[in-house]
Order: sequence, then C-alpha cells, then structure tokens
Amino acid sequence: MPCAGRLIAPRDGDPRYWPVWVPPGYRHCQLDWNEQAVACLHEAERCHEKWRAGLARETDRVLRLAARRDHRYRRMTDRQLRITAQWRWRLSSCAAALSRSEEKQRDRARLYLSLAEHQLATAPPPVASR
Repeated sequence: MPCAGRLIAPRDGDPRYWPVWVPPGYRHCQLDWNEQAVACLHEAERCHEKWRAGLARETDRVLRLAARRDHRYRRMTDRQLRITAQWRWRLSSCAAALSRSEEKQRDRARLYLSLAEHQLATAPPPVASR
C-alpha cells in the first residue's frame, strides 16, 4: 500500500524529526533516509546550476546591450556591467524561486540525514550468531 504525505508523529517523537514528508507514490513505509538525502542534495545542486546558468544569461545580455551602446550601460566598466547583471538576476523572480527551491531541498536533506542518524542511534543492537 502506498504511503505518501505527512507521517503522523509517534507519541514520544522528537519534534525535530516529525512529522515527515513522504513523496507521493512512495511504496515503502520503511524509508531509506540516506537515499532521500542524496536525492534532495542532487535536486539542490540542479537548482543551483540553473541559478548559475540564469546569471550567465543575464550577464551576456547586459554585455551585449553595452556593446550596442545602450545608454544605460555605455559608461560602465566591464566590472560594473557584471555587478549590474548580477544584481538584476538576483532580484528577478526566477532567481528568487530557484534560491528558495535550493534551500528547501538542502533543508530536507539535513532532515533526512538527521532521521538516518536517529534511526541508527535507536536501532536495537545486532544479535551475534554462534
């Protein structure tokens, strides 16, 4: 049976770890927190790469406009043009959304790593076989 959504916290559950979000379509209730953390970190890296690509596009756009003698940029040095492009990109809604997504994924990865540590710390000791 699939389990997705927020898991209800156990009665004595540590509020730092509960409730936990389970992705839709997830088929195993015994979650592998390490894999979840890795997936979240990959997604955060993808968001960061998109953010950097957007900055590169904005920088190219500003440099092209300056090369065409746009009155807003014609007296700026190359360094000033790059700083202007960076400010324009940082203030855009797309850059803000990508930054929020990256931070959200990093927060989730930290949560999943904490859950893995908690699971390891509370696991019963292995039984030695003779």
